[in-house]
Amino acid sequence: MDQKLIEYRNKIERYLRTLDAAERADIVKEIESEMFELSQDGISPDAIIERLGGAKELASAYLGDSIVQGRFHFKKIGVFLAFYFLSGISGLIVLPFTVLSALAFMISGIMIPIAGIIKFAAHLQGTEMMQIGINFDGLSVGAVAFLPLSFIIGAITFAVGVLAWKLTLLVIRIIGKSRKTIDNHL
Repeated sequence: MDQKLIEYRNKIERYLRTLDAAERADIVKEIESEMFELSQDGISPDAIIERLGGAKELASAYLGDSIVQGRFHFKKIGVFLAFYFLSGISGLIVLPFTVLSALAFMISGIMIPIAGIIKFAAHLQGTEMMQIGINFDGLSVGAVAFLPLSFIIGAITFAVGVLAWKLTLLVIRIIGKSRKTIDNHL
């Protein structure tokens, strides 16, 4: 058998690994028989693979038949439920929260130093901007002290935004890994 066909068959077999060994062997033998007949008819390995379709799709069709015929494992159901629960909660709650938090903190981290510069520039021109500043229980920070504080607070706020973004990426990676787990069970 041609090397491309062997690799194709091996992919299908990997996708079928959730089936018991005997059932998987029967399916692989059936596919090998089909590939052999087609190659005997003079069809090229690439044309055979194209005719049979993608390895994952072909394996999924056999797995679908297996489930319809009642040959499935409760482990599969658990894996599917775990994935959809994880991705559902993440997609509806966690990801929007982390993405919006990341954006809000990063934008604030940029705007706070700009506000400090504006307040300081206004102070140099003799105008006090009471709308911009820090107030703690009636105590306020002056324009000169607010300028360096605005850069420190801005840097901290921006760093929190970056951490929220990294958390977003981590959640996406976790969802991706759980998706790969499902793919491995198909």
